[in-house]
Amino acid sequence: MAGQPTSPASTPPPPHTIEAAAADVIRTLRARLGGAPHVLVGLSLGGKVVLDVLKQLHEEQLRHIAVLEAESEVSQKAKGQQQQQQQQEQALGGTGQPSRALPLQCWVLDSQPGTVTAEEDGPTSVGRILSFIAQQPMPVASRQSLVSALEREGLPRSVAWWLGSGLAPASPAEPAGPLRWAFDARGAAALYHSYRMSDCWAALERPPAGVTLHLVRGERSDR
Repeated sequence: MAGQPTSPASTPPPPHTIEAAAADVIRTLRARLGGAPHVLVGLSLGGKVVLDVLKQLHEEQLRHIAVLEAESEVSQKAKGQQQQQQQQEQALGGTGQPSRALPLQCWVLDSQPGTVTAEEDGPTSVGRILSFIAQQPMPVASRQSLVSALEREGLPRSVAWWLGSGLAPASPAEPAGPLRWAFDARGAAALYHSYRMSDCWAALERPPAGVTLHLVRGERSDR
């Protein structure tokens, strides 16, 4: 997904939204797999991305089918019934089953499908952490210097060290030199804001035919 450390472009252009992230995932799936996978899994923010991927794929599929049906009515006399059926099956993934153009299963792990209020965000401190990340001057001399700076801001040591794992050399020519964030810090903050504002309950309440949705919440999760 764009903006993440392993993405080809770690600083993607705006908008930094759940919808844009889902579109990026769809492009990647088509480039790598040629279409939707059998199973799609998203953790935390990625859970809402998965739900939006499903929404976009389903809407695209319905538009494609509507176009084929309109063309079929116009050219019904010129084309044989078998050829029309073959075209519709191609739009549905080659089998005539609507679910074949979509993931067969979607797993949403520790993700709130609805909007997240500021009060609900408080216990997780995600917004606070992202604020520290965006304001932290870069580059830093070492992971230890970053950890010390974050601890002075009141972050737990375990969280500070976890954030330190998101650093990478500021210059490829100096692998042992100064470090910087390996991701787009401001883009991450904007994406999290979109996560908080997005409401994906409709995808859970009315999933496409043939798609099984699983919503999993960890026993100790605050989501």
